[in-house]
Amino acid sequence: MSTAPDCKYCAQPPAHDMPLIATLRCADLFLLPDARHPGRCVLALHRHCTELFQLSRAEQAAWMHDLADAAQAIQAATGCDKINHAAYGDVFQHLHFHLVPKHAQGPQWGQPFELQPAAPTGLDIRGLCEALRQALPTCAATQAPPPAPQ
Repeated sequence: MSTAPDCKYCAQPPAHDMPLIATLRCADLFLLPDARHPGRCVLALHRHCTELFQLSRAEQAAWMHDLADAAQAIQAATGCDKINHAAYGDVFQHLHFHLVPKHAQGPQWGQPFELQPAAPTGLDIRGLCEALRQALPTCAATQAPPPAPQ
């Protein structure tokens, strides 16, 4: 697996303080505590690369399975109306997506979420992590997806 020593996702231990929710097929799912959007997560590829097109077809399929499983778990755990998916990578050049639960009557509905999370004052971080783990489809961390056609 390729790594980059100065990458916060590749460093061992990781150079970030997000709690790990689960290790999936090809990515790790982390909770990014955000008081505005409880259940906000980051899905980060296990190996170091910066763009989706750098993945093999099989890795692309596994990534999409992980992304869908993570989004399903976030929706189940938070009861959100919509999940915003965002991938930038200008600053942290490692393939990762932000998954942000949004509620129709909640903050920032109908507009982009703020990149900087709100201080997690009063958030039950342990409880959120456990709810997300429980909501992950049972196959997510254990079953590889079928090979994608080349």
